Amino acid sequence: MTQELLCQCRWPELSAPYDAALKEAVAFILDRFEVRGILVCGSIVRGNPNPHSDLDIMVLHAQNQRQRLQRFFLGVPTEI
Repeated sequence: MTQELLCQCRWPELSAPYDAALKEAVAFILDRFEVRGILVCGSIVRGNPNPHSDLDIMVLHAQNQRQRLQRFFLGVPTEI
C-alpha cells in the first residue's frame, strides 16, 4: 500500500541527498499515520539550503493530536 501511495505523490525537484531522504521520510509517515496530506517546505525545497537546513514536513492526518518528530533520513535532519 505504501508503495502505491508513493507513486501517487508529486515530488519537488531536489538534489541529492535530499531527494532520496524525502522519499524515505514520506514512506515512514505513510506507514505510521492515517495521512490526509503532506506538505514539504523550507530552505531545502526552495533550493537554497545551508549547513543547518533540515527537511520540514507537515502532515495532515486523521488523529486528533499534534505531534512533532525529529529524525534523520539518509543522514538528512528532518522535522515532521
